[in-house]
Amino acid sequence: MQTFKDFLINISLLTSFLFLYTQLYKRHPLEKIQLPMKIVMGASAGILGVILMNFSIQVTEETIIDLRNIPLILSVLYGGWLPGLITTVFIVVFRFLIGFNISSIAAAILIATMYIGFVLIKRKQMSLYNKTFWFTLYSCITSTIVFIYLIQDLVVLVRIVVLFWTSSFFAAFAMVYLLNYLRQSYALLKQYEEASTTDFLTGLGNVRQFDEMYNQVLQQTIEKKEELSFMMLDIDYFKRVNDTYGHKEGDEILKQISAILKYQARSFDFVSRNGGEEFSIVMPDTPVEKAKQLAERIRIEVEQNQFILTTEQSINITISIGISHYPTVQDPIHLIHFADQALYKSKSAGRNCVTVYQSIENNINS
Repeated sequence: MQTFKDFLINISLLTSFLFLYTQLYKRHPLEKIQLPMKIVMGASAGILGVILMNFSIQVTEETIIDLRNIPLILSVLYGGWLPGLITTVFIVVFRFLIGFNISSIAAAILIATMYIGFVLIKRKQMSLYNKTFWFTLYSCITSTIVFIYLIQDLVVLVRIVVLFWTSSFFAAFAMVYLLNYLRQSYALLKQYEEASTTDFLTGLGNVRQFDEMYNQVLQQTIEKKEELSFMMLDIDYFKRVNDTYGHKEGDEILKQISAILKYQARSFDFVSRNGGEEFSIVMPDTPVEKAKQLAERIRIEVEQNQFILTTEQSINITISIGISHYPTVQDPIHLIHFADQALYKSKSAGRNCVTVYQSIENNINS
């Protein structure tokens, strides 16, 4: 009965460690894992193997048994040969630290044999759960051969083999299922978060994200006593585009305009779609002249660009832009309002131009 409890402790440790690992490294997708994360994965699985050996079952004076095969299975299954090699080294080194004897030598050969077999099986084209099955079966067969060599008591041997096979298959499939479940849950959560802050059509920030970012930048600007420029853009005669070509083509124009804005904006600028054909760019620590230069580059590129519709027809589009600047506007809370006024001036002046708000009485058009 105690042997069963020990295997149960191993499974509990596996579950707890796996949950902790996914919480710490959930932002690193396993499908695109880079070298540093492969090293971390291998080391983490190796540490888990070491922990499991600290809660192993003492079968004889020299022989201990645990589920250290499961961390190695997960390491190779999800990471490949490098994480698996690191995990193998961790487990082998720690096993020799526990004691150098015939059992530790057999255990080292066993874990190395498992590693080689796992790497070869992983190359086969099969589903994740099929690989899990063959990994586990291979580890159980090789382990059983070593058990037969080390354990002389037939009753103990049979009990250990039955519990090891049962626990290994249960733990392997449970851990793979749990890991996939946690990954899918996080991916779904991330998708919901992005959907709540990203404009579905253009991929730019939506109104909700704009409000959060704008208030955050505004606070930092005041605290650091920096400049802040704000740009509002509107597509000229966009309703005419929708009426002439249809809303589907209008959406295509919005996507192409968004691509231009993302390309022209700097890495620290925040570009958003504020609704309909209206866009904005928050430009932290930016003098008004630089903001105006950026606005002109955007305006000229849009004017010169050939916008391709889904029908392969090309049309020309222009935009009107309004800019406000802090501390030209003494109260930064009113930046949006004054940028909107400047945008209105651009439209009143004939569109396809940039207006910088300076004061209620004095505006500069270009």
